[in-house]
Amino acid sequence: VVPKGFRPLMAERSIHAYKVFFFEREEDDFADPAGWPRNALACLATHDTPTFTGWWRGSDLTLRRTLGMLSEEEEAAERATRAEERAAVAELSAGAETEVEVSARLHAHIAESPCRLAALQIEDALGIEAQVNVPGTIDEHPNWRSRLPVAVDVMAEHSGFRAHVAAMRAVRPR
Repeated sequence: VVPKGFRPLMAERSIHAYKVFFFEREEDDFADPAGWPRNALACLATHDTPTFTGWWRGSDLTLRRTLGMLSEEEEAAERATRAEERAAVAELSAGAETEVEVSARLHAHIAESPCRLAALQIEDALGIEAQVNVPGTIDEHPNWRSRLPVAVDVMAEHSGFRAHVAAMRAVRPR
């Protein structure tokens, strides 16, 4: 979606790139964040993509099928691809046993990139399954209306939040 010649112009003007793990590919595999540029923001996903939990469980595919965005055949094909992607993510997160551990390790993997900035989506830290926004919908999905299940003043006590912060901090200290 980026016009030809725009990326070099961004680099020339010191505008950071946006490296979204799930979109960065080398053929059929996820790209290694170690090869991402320094002048970039590294993240797993965005507000317009499934949360890690939703992606891991495939609930985004169920939602898209329910909303008529995928046919039965398309959903089946995407589930087969997702199974392969999950296996690749599990390999990157070797030793992790729970969704929280896999997510935290994957975020740490991204944080190990040379990118100046690494982001953690709060929904991922809290293990939220529902997607913040589903592009192409208006009334079909409660876009931008979901409340966090944890109050901001006690978020640091949430086990998932702590696991993600600890994993990222271990590879990217202040």
